[in-house]
Amino acid sequence: IAWDVAKNQVTWVDSDLFDIGNQVEIQMGYVNSLKTLIVGEIIGLEPEFSQESMSTLVVRGYDLGHRLMRGQKTRSFRQMKDSNIVEQIARDLGIAVKVEDSKVKSEYVLQHNQTDLEFIQDRAKKNGYEVIFENKILNFRSKQNNKVKVLTLKYPDDLLESYPRVSTVNH
Repeated sequence: IAWDVAKNQVTWVDSDLFDIGNQVEIQMGYVNSLKTLIVGEIIGLEPEFSQESMSTLVVRGYDLGHRLMRGQKTRSFRQMKDSNIVEQIARDLGIAVKVEDSKVKSEYVLQHNQTDLEFIQDRAKKNGYEVIFENKILNFRSKQNNKVKVLTLKYPDDLLESYPRVSTVNH
């Protein structure tokens, strides 16, 4: 916490910067080569005061997926495709959404005592889809786990010949 000795007050903790619901982006890397790890929102503030050290402010946040875990619900959807159901749920929670058309319209779908996330994940599983947050967008789409090479492992030359020399892990 930044204490302004001249003004005898905290300088930035009370600013609008830390309002609950504000967007936060966490990045890692070096100077001009930063990569975004998470884009989320502030959900809580915890000041910590100590006589032995400087006071601090812990800023807590989650990606927007936390909105999908607020309580268990029971409701029904009639004459809708799963992709339309996911769009409706996301928009009701103020989450940007990008869906791949699930094509099949269901007569009746029941969300029974589930969080929205559990329900959406069940619908994804039934369609062979995945539920992924990329930045601030909820994606409901066909599984992408075999499309992009993420990592190549190389074994040292001195390992037994029975081990493969190069393995590729797809994402």
